[in-house]
Amino acid sequence: MRRALIIPVIAFLVGGCTNQNNFKSNIEKSVADHDTNNKYETIIHECDSLIKSNPNDATAFYNRGVAKYLIKDYRGALDDCSKATEINDKESNAFVYVGLSNYQLNNLSEAIKAYNKAIAIDSEEPGEFLNRGLAKAHLEDYDGAIKDYTKAIELDPKYLDAYYNLGRLQYRTHDYVDARKSFDDVLKLDSLDDDAYIYRGLTKIHIEGKRGGCPDFQIAASHGDTSAIRLMGKYCQ
Repeated sequence: MRRALIIPVIAFLVGGCTNQNNFKSNIEKSVADHDTNNKYETIIHECDSLIKSNPNDATAFYNRGVAKYLIKDYRGALDDCSKATEINDKESNAFVYVGLSNYQLNNLSEAIKAYNKAIAIDSEEPGEFLNRGLAKAHLEDYDGAIKDYTKAIELDPKYLDAYYNLGRLQYRTHDYVDARKSFDDVLKLDSLDDDAYIYRGLTKIHIEGKRGGCPDFQIAASHGDTSAIRLMGKYCQ
Protein backbone atom coordinates (compact mmCIF):
# COMPACT_ATOMS: atom_id res chain seq x y z
CA MET A 1 0.00 0.00 0.00
CA ARG A 2 1.09 3.54 -0.59
CA ARG A 3 1.91 5.81 2.30
CA ALA A 4 -1.12 7.23 4.01
CA LEU A 5 0.56 10.60 4.36
CA ILE A 6 1.35 12.41 1.16
CA ILE A 7 3.37 15.61 1.18
CA PRO A 8 3.19 17.38 -2.15
CA VAL A 9 6.26 19.27 -3.29
CA ILE A 10 4.77 22.52 -4.54
CA ALA A 11 7.77 24.32 -5.99
CA PHE A 12 9.82 23.44 -9.04
CA LEU A 13 13.32 24.69 -9.69
CA VAL A 14 14.07 26.02 -13.13
CA GLY A 15 17.22 27.53 -14.54
CA GLY A 16 19.18 27.16 -11.33
CA CYS A 17 19.30 29.80 -8.63
CA THR A 18 18.07 33.33 -9.25
CA ASN A 19 18.94 36.67 -7.73
CA GLN A 20 15.63 38.23 -8.71
CA ASN A 21 13.51 39.39 -5.83
CA ASN A 22 10.64 37.12 -6.85
CA PHE A 23 10.00 33.81 -5.14
CA LYS A 24 7.94 32.55 -8.07
CA SER A 25 10.30 33.52 -10.88
CA ASN A 26 11.64 29.97 -11.09
CA ILE A 27 8.48 28.02 -10.23
CA GLU A 28 7.41 27.22 -13.77
CA LYS A 29 8.46 23.78 -14.93
CA SER A 30 8.54 20.21 -13.70
CA VAL A 31 11.07 19.05 -11.18
CA ALA A 32 11.84 16.35 -13.74
CA ASP A 33 14.11 18.91 -15.40
CA HIS A 34 16.33 18.62 -12.31
CA ASP A 35 15.71 15.04 -11.32
CA THR A 36 19.18 14.07 -10.14
CA ASN A 37 21.06 14.98 -6.99
CA ASN A 38 23.92 16.32 -9.12
CA LYS A 39 21.65 18.93 -10.66
CA TYR A 40 20.31 19.92 -7.26
CA GLU A 41 23.88 20.22 -6.02
CA THR A 42 24.62 22.53 -8.94
CA ILE A 43 21.68 24.72 -7.95
CA ILE A 44 22.90 24.76 -4.36
CA HIS A 45 26.36 25.90 -5.48
CA GLU A 46 24.84 28.64 -7.66
CA CYS A 47 22.83 29.83 -4.68
CA ASP A 48 25.95 29.72 -2.49
CA SER A 49 27.60 32.24 -4.83
CA LEU A 50 24.58 34.51 -4.91
CA ILE A 51 24.24 34.46 -1.12
CA LYS A 52 27.93 35.21 -0.73
CA SER A 53 27.55 38.30 -2.92
CA ASN A 54 24.20 39.29 -1.38
CA PRO A 55 23.50 37.87 2.10
CA ASN A 56 19.99 39.36 2.00
CA ASP A 57 18.85 37.55 -1.14
CA ALA A 58 15.73 35.85 0.19
CA THR A 59 15.02 34.10 -3.10
CA ALA A 60 18.48 32.53 -3.20
CA PHE A 61 18.03 31.19 0.34
CA TYR A 62 14.60 29.87 -0.60
CA ASN A 63 15.79 28.19 -3.81
CA ARG A 64 18.75 26.65 -2.02
CA GLY A 65 16.41 25.41 0.69
CA VAL A 66 14.08 23.79 -1.84
CA ALA A 67 17.03 22.09 -3.54
CA LYS A 68 18.24 20.79 -0.17
CA TYR A 69 14.74 19.55 0.64
CA LEU A 70 14.64 17.63 -2.63
CA ILE A 71 17.91 15.85 -1.79
CA LYS A 72 16.50 15.13 1.68
CA ASP A 73 18.79 17.51 3.53
CA TYR A 74 15.88 18.57 5.71
CA ARG A 75 17.94 20.36 8.34
CA GLY A 76 19.67 22.42 5.67
CA ALA A 77 16.35 23.12 3.99
CA LEU A 78 14.86 24.27 7.28
CA ASP A 79 17.76 26.63 7.95
CA ASP A 80 17.66 28.19 4.48
CA CYS A 81 13.90 28.57 4.21
CA SER A 82 13.73 29.97 7.73
CA LYS A 83 16.34 32.54 6.71
CA ALA A 84 14.26 33.39 3.64
CA THR A 85 11.25 34.08 5.87
CA GLU A 86 13.35 36.32 8.11
CA ILE A 87 14.35 38.43 5.11
CA ASN A 88 10.92 38.40 3.44
CA ASP A 89 7.95 37.35 5.54
CA LYS A 90 5.36 37.99 2.84
CA GLU A 91 5.85 34.88 0.67
CA SER A 92 3.92 31.77 1.64
CA ASN A 93 6.09 29.24 -0.21
CA ALA A 94 9.07 29.67 2.11
CA PHE A 95 6.85 29.07 5.13
CA VAL A 96 5.47 25.95 3.41
CA TYR A 97 8.97 24.52 3.10
CA VAL A 98 9.74 25.44 6.70
CA GLY A 99 6.69 23.37 7.53
CA LEU A 100 7.62 20.50 5.24
CA SER A 101 11.16 20.37 6.61
CA ASN A 102 9.97 20.45 10.22
CA TYR A 103 7.50 17.69 9.40
CA GLN A 104 10.26 15.50 8.01
CA LEU A 105 12.32 16.22 11.12
CA ASN A 106 9.31 15.25 13.29
CA ASN A 107 9.00 18.78 14.66
CA LEU A 108 5.25 18.61 14.20
CA SER A 109 4.19 21.55 16.33
CA GLU A 110 6.71 23.77 14.54
CA ALA A 111 5.45 22.47 11.20
CA ILE A 112 1.92 23.52 12.11
CA LYS A 113 3.12 26.99 13.13
CA ALA A 114 4.80 27.39 9.75
CA TYR A 115 1.70 26.24 7.88
CA ASN A 116 -0.38 28.68 9.94
CA LYS A 117 1.83 31.51 8.68
CA ALA A 118 1.63 30.27 5.09
CA ILE A 119 -2.17 30.10 5.30
CA ALA A 120 -2.34 33.58 6.82
CA ILE A 121 -0.58 34.85 3.68
CA ASP A 122 -2.41 32.65 1.15
CA SER A 123 -5.59 31.00 2.37
CA GLU A 124 -6.57 29.73 -1.09
CA GLU A 125 -3.85 27.08 -1.50
CA PRO A 126 -5.31 23.62 -0.73
CA GLY A 127 -1.91 21.97 -0.30
CA GLU A 128 -1.19 24.12 2.74
CA PHE A 129 -4.33 22.82 4.45
CA LEU A 130 -3.52 19.23 3.50
CA ASN A 131 0.00 19.52 4.89
CA ARG A 132 -1.23 21.09 8.12
CA GLY A 133 -3.82 18.34 8.42
CA LEU A 134 -1.13 15.69 8.08
CA ALA A 135 0.84 17.21 10.94
CA LYS A 136 -2.28 17.51 13.10
CA ALA A 137 -3.17 13.88 12.43
CA HIS A 138 0.27 12.78 13.66
CA LEU A 139 -0.31 14.78 16.82
CA GLU A 140 -3.69 13.02 17.16
CA ASP A 141 -5.62 16.25 16.66
CA TYR A 142 -8.06 14.33 14.51
CA ASP A 143 -10.83 16.93 14.52
CA GLY A 144 -8.35 19.59 13.41
CA ALA A 145 -6.96 17.33 10.71
CA ILE A 146 -10.42 16.50 9.37
CA LYS A 147 -11.27 20.21 9.21
CA ASP A 148 -8.08 20.89 7.26
CA TYR A 149 -8.64 18.02 4.81
CA THR A 150 -12.21 19.20 4.33
CA LYS A 151 -11.03 22.75 3.66
CA ALA A 152 -8.52 21.46 1.11
CA ILE A 153 -11.36 19.66 -0.68
CA GLU A 154 -13.51 22.79 -0.54
CA LEU A 155 -10.72 24.71 -2.27
CA ASP A 156 -10.06 21.92 -4.79
CA PRO A 157 -12.93 19.45 -5.25
CA LYS A 158 -10.63 17.22 -7.32
CA TYR A 159 -7.89 16.97 -4.70
CA LEU A 160 -7.51 13.21 -4.60
CA ASP A 161 -4.89 13.17 -1.82
CA ALA A 162 -7.17 15.18 0.45
CA TYR A 163 -10.05 12.73 -0.03
CA TYR A 164 -7.69 9.79 0.52
CA ASN A 165 -6.19 11.11 3.74
CA LEU A 166 -9.62 12.17 4.96
CA GLY A 167 -10.92 8.65 4.34
CA ARG A 168 -7.96 7.07 6.11
CA LEU A 169 -8.49 9.27 9.16
CA GLN A 170 -12.24 8.64 9.18
CA TYR A 171 -11.54 4.93 9.02
CA ARG A 172 -9.04 5.21 11.84
CA THR A 173 -11.60 7.01 14.01
CA HIS A 174 -14.28 4.41 13.19
CA ASP A 175 -16.40 6.78 11.10
CA TYR A 176 -16.94 4.06 8.53
CA VAL A 177 -19.90 5.59 6.71
CA ASP A 178 -18.09 8.84 5.97
CA ALA A 179 -14.87 6.98 5.22
CA ARG A 180 -16.68 4.99 2.58
CA LYS A 181 -17.94 8.22 1.01
CA SER A 182 -14.41 9.62 0.95
CA PHE A 183 -13.04 6.54 -0.81
CA ASP A 184 -15.98 6.71 -3.23
CA ASP A 185 -14.77 10.21 -4.07
CA VAL A 186 -11.20 8.99 -4.57
CA LEU A 187 -12.39 6.33 -6.99
CA LYS A 188 -14.50 8.81 -8.93
CA LEU A 189 -11.29 10.72 -9.54
CA ASP A 190 -9.08 7.68 -10.10
CA SER A 191 -10.80 4.39 -10.84
CA LEU A 192 -7.46 2.54 -10.72
CA ASP A 193 -6.51 3.52 -7.16
CA ASP A 194 -6.03 0.13 -5.54
CA ASP A 195 -5.45 1.58 -2.07
CA ALA A 196 -8.85 3.25 -2.21
CA TYR A 197 -10.49 -0.03 -3.25
CA ILE A 198 -8.81 -1.77 -0.33
CA TYR A 199 -9.82 0.81 2.25
CA ARG A 200 -13.33 1.09 0.87
CA GLY A 201 -13.54 -2.68 1.13
CA LEU A 202 -12.41 -2.56 4.74
CA THR A 203 -15.04 0.08 5.55
CA LYS A 204 -17.71 -2.10 3.92
CA ILE A 205 -16.74 -4.98 6.18
CA HIS A 206 -17.61 -2.82 9.18
CA ILE A 207 -20.85 -1.64 7.56
CA GLU A 208 -22.07 -4.73 5.71
CA GLY A 209 -20.30 -7.68 7.32
CA LYS A 210 -17.31 -9.89 6.65
CA ARG A 211 -17.82 -10.39 2.93
CA GLY A 212 -18.92 -6.82 2.23
CA GLY A 213 -15.47 -5.77 1.05
CA CYS A 214 -14.89 -8.68 -1.32
CA PRO A 215 -15.92 -6.92 -4.57
CA ASP A 216 -13.47 -4.09 -3.89
CA PHE A 217 -10.70 -6.46 -2.83
CA GLN A 218 -11.29 -8.43 -6.01
CA ILE A 219 -10.86 -5.35 -8.20
CA ALA A 220 -7.58 -4.42 -6.52
CA ALA A 221 -6.42 -8.05 -6.63
CA SER A 222 -7.14 -8.17 -10.36
CA HIS A 223 -4.58 -5.37 -10.73
CA GLY A 224 -2.01 -7.51 -8.93
CA ASP A 225 -2.16 -5.77 -5.54
CA THR A 226 -0.69 -8.25 -3.07
CA SER A 227 -2.43 -6.70 -0.05
CA ALA A 228 -5.78 -7.18 -1.77
CA ILE A 229 -4.91 -10.77 -2.58
CA ARG A 230 -4.17 -11.43 1.10
CA LEU A 231 -7.45 -9.79 2.13
CA MET A 232 -9.30 -11.96 -0.39
CA GLY A 233 -7.84 -15.01 1.33
CA LYS A 234 -8.82 -13.73 4.75
CA TYR A 235 -12.37 -12.54 4.09
CA CYS A 236 -13.61 -13.97 0.84
CA GLN A 237 -13.05 -17.75 0.95
